[in-house]
Amino acid sequence: MLIRVDLNWTIEVIVGLFVSAVILTAVILSYLKLKHLKIKSLFYLRLSFLLSALYFLFEAIADLFLNLFLASFYNSLLPLVVLSFLIGITYSKKESIYSVSLILICFLVPIFVISAFLPGTFEIIVVSGFNYQKIISSELFDLLISIFYVITAVLGYYWGFLIWQNTPFLYRKEASLLVLTLMIVFPLAIIFYLFTILHTTFIVLSDIIFALGWYLIIYVITKEPKLLYILPFMVYRISVKDRDGSPLFDPDWSESNINEKIFTGFTNAVQLFSEEVMQIGGLLDINLQKGILIVYNSKSVTVGLVAS
Repeated sequence: MLIRVDLNWTIEVIVGLFVSAVILTAVILSYLKLKHLKIKSLFYLRLSFLLSALYFLFEAIADLFLNLFLASFYNSLLPLVVLSFLIGITYSKKESIYSVSLILICFLVPIFVISAFLPGTFEIIVVSGFNYQKIISSELFDLLISIFYVITAVLGYYWGFLIWQNTPFLYRKEASLLVLTLMIVFPLAIIFYLFTILHTTFIVLSDIIFALGWYLIIYVITKEPKLLYILPFMVYRISVKDRDGSPLFDPDWSESNINEKIFTGFTNAVQLFSEEVMQIGGLLDINLQKGILIVYNSKSVTVGLVAS
């Protein structure tokens, strides 16, 4: 005996599947292009994008089958999306996952997840004017979702602004696209989500705009992953000398008492050691206790950089 299952194909389901496919494809392409890079912040950001793709996928499946349990499940993924995104941007700022915002999110996560599985949080309604069924959440749960969206938007914009503010001119175009995405696209998506209070079909526009935002962020990071290196590092000193060892440029922003001649002599020694003893040239990294020394050799000059 065959059991007939009536599928609830709606515009929300189609858009949800499309949005999930777009984000998932972007994540996979980003991974394939940058898999050689071991950047922790990139790992957490990519995890956030992957979880958001699953969020939209299970949202579409829940509406397709009108399954309230799946509605609870996919909504419980939202705080994980926000949490992994927060860890990613925090690590890119200071190479640490700890922040006041993390404590706040960790406090809200169990409240959100428990609320998602409470009876009465979700119900099936008939959309007025369109005559099809869909799953909606309670007003209280909508408020919790809005809180997570706002937290993500505010922290994301602050992160993007810091990157844009500290980005060298060479990467300013990509940084500008990142900050404009975080400043315009995500707030616009939140506004359309709030409009679902007036009519549930606004969720379609909200999902499309969110997908566009995630796609643009993935695109910018994939095109220029150096943006994730900008914030955690502080430049202490740069020394430029010619091939004879004579200093050409030596700005010093540290509190060190080491004069120009001593520092230039040290970089000369490192250069000779790398070229004659170890027989390596080009770029040399030396990890210090509280920073890193990078020495770069070209045909005309040698550059020494001390950074955090």
